[in-house]
Amino acid sequence: MMDSLPMWTVIVTLLQSLVMVGLGHSGILFKNWRVEHVLALTGLEAVVIGQYLGLFYAPREAMMGDVARILYVHIPAAWLAMVVYLAAGTAGFLYLLT
Repeated sequence: MMDSLPMWTVIVTLLQSLVMVGLGHSGILFKNWRVEHVLALTGLEAVVIGQYLGLFYAPREAMMGDVARILYVHIPAAWLAMVVYLAAGTAGFLYLLT
């Protein structure tokens, strides 16, 4: 089994470097970016890293084996879909009220 400390060290380093390049004084590529852009890019990077960890880095489950790894992706995706549908429905309802 792989040790999880080096992976988390790499993830934290990537996130810190992305934020420092976007918010730092010498950020040439991100000179005109606002904080929202950096946060969105950081969130996207966190999602990609989470998908990788859930599908490839998570250990095998004792009874189901590799099949159980899809639950690490499917359940958060289902919750996110429910929250988005709720937000869209609420926004549509509020639009109809105005």
